[in-house]
Amino acid sequence: MSKKIKEIIYLAGVVVNNSRLLKLVKENYPNVYCHHMTIKYGNISELPDFIGEEFNFIANKIYKNDQAIAITGTPNNSDIQKMMNENNQHAHVTICTAADVKPVYSNTLIQEAKGKRIKRHIKMKVGAFCSFDDGTTEWVFEK
Repeated sequence: MSKKIKEIIYLAGVVVNNSRLLKLVKENYPNVYCHHMTIKYGNISELPDFIGEEFNFIANKIYKNDQAIAITGTPNNSDIQKMMNENNQHAHVTICTAADVKPVYSNTLIQEAKGKRIKRHIKMKVGAFCSFDDGTTEWVFEK
């Protein structure tokens, strides 16, 4: 008997290889993420048709302060852009944070700090972080 999805917690573009992102960090932050760009959080009834598709996140700015580092950009997939616009999501990736700083702080950082222009193409894959009927959570990349 296979387990069944209980809830789709969020959809994201999951970074395929974070080595290019890590090269942006010269500072020493204890919490390193470089993991994903949230596409939609909560209230997701089914996996989208584009689950598992690869796309490029075109990073255009990096934001830094003593609390965190994050990048902003644009996914080069129109389905993802549409879903993000409908749900008022801003395309960004939390790179790292200081001790006791949660990754959600990136939203504040991006609003308050002045970003520096960059240009990076980061390969991502659409995934869904899900909870299952057996109490576990994990990433799903196909229907």
